[in-house]
Amino acid sequence: MKNYLIGIDIGTQSLRAGIFDFSGQAVAFSSKDYDTYHPQVGWAEQDAEDWWECAKICTRKALQKAGISPEDIAGISYD
Repeated sequence: MKNYLIGIDIGTQSLRAGIFDFSGQAVAFSSKDYDTYHPQVGWAEQDAEDWWECAKICTRKALQKAGISPEDIAGISYD
């Protein structure tokens, strides 16, 4: 039964994935840092591929921590 939601937050230095039940109660979290690159003075860049890899890793880890399967997820959102 699909009883959970996943929220993904792509931040300045890391990505975080959280699993919540329908009442909003947090069930599990996972996070992973990624690099910021400085190709020139005054520039800061991040690679979207790093975000995607971190999203996959964190989502899997959060599911494992929660002890649930992907089939239990009703929806996913990211910021």
